[in-house]
Amino acid sequence: MIFYFSGTGNSKWVAEQIASCQKTKLMPIGDEINTSCSYHLEPGELLGFVFPVYSWGPPQIVLDFIDKVKVDTLDGRPDYLFFACTCGDDVGYTDRVMKSAFERKGWRLDSCFSVQMPNTYVLLPFFDVDSHDLEQSKLRKAVKKVARINTILGARSNSFALLVTSVPWIKTYLIRPLFNLSLKKVDSKYWVTDDCIECGLCAKACPVHNVEMKNGKPAWKCDGSCVGCLGCYHRCPKHAIQNGKITLKRGQYYHKQN
Repeated sequence: MIFYFSGTGNSKWVAEQIASCQKTKLMPIGDEINTSCSYHLEPGELLGFVFPVYSWGPPQIVLDFIDKVKVDTLDGRPDYLFFACTCGDDVGYTDRVMKSAFERKGWRLDSCFSVQMPNTYVLLPFFDVDSHDLEQSKLRKAVKKVARINTILGARSNSFALLVTSVPWIKTYLIRPLFNLSLKKVDSKYWVTDDCIECGLCAKACPVHNVEMKNGKPAWKCDGSCVGCLGCYHRCPKHAIQNGKITLKRGQYYHKQN
């Protein structure tokens, strides 16, 4: 059983490739977090979490979901537990954050992986999507990386293969908390230009259903549910959704298979 969170389709694609190869269920965290979060696992069935890295750590919604999850096994623990995270660059100490979340439940992490995918975060100075050539290079390499992940998962082997570069502690434990604080008001800065064609793709792209169509235009609930994934921004076919002024000259990216 695999649970995934995805805003622009990168993590969803990875989760789909793994679920298909491992012949297991695939479930979106954005929907499941509003249920009882109780699941039955067959003996030997793997349990996995797939998500994007947000400021060198897992999105808070993923951690909140893990806290709620209950698995129906003989000892209340999965037989094989893994996570796979997508990242534009490196992951910091995402593994430490996830291990702590699992340990609070008495679970043991068996494997973890990172898959480098095209950049999507554009809300800070000097941050933008990748060039077309770099985007395509990352996507080609991702296909091979996911194939290797499936080989490891199929054998139920242990592997801890994450892309970690410089000063990971500072990134995860100093910068990330500040980033998470900034997300509390991110949807209050969204606005729509006259280029909007009222297609509703932004609302469909939101993994937490924070975008509603009102009088043909998108409206954000601003109730604290926005996770800052930028799925609405990137999915707009007319670049009509903006967040403050910083996105006016930023690029867009959305995984083509989603």
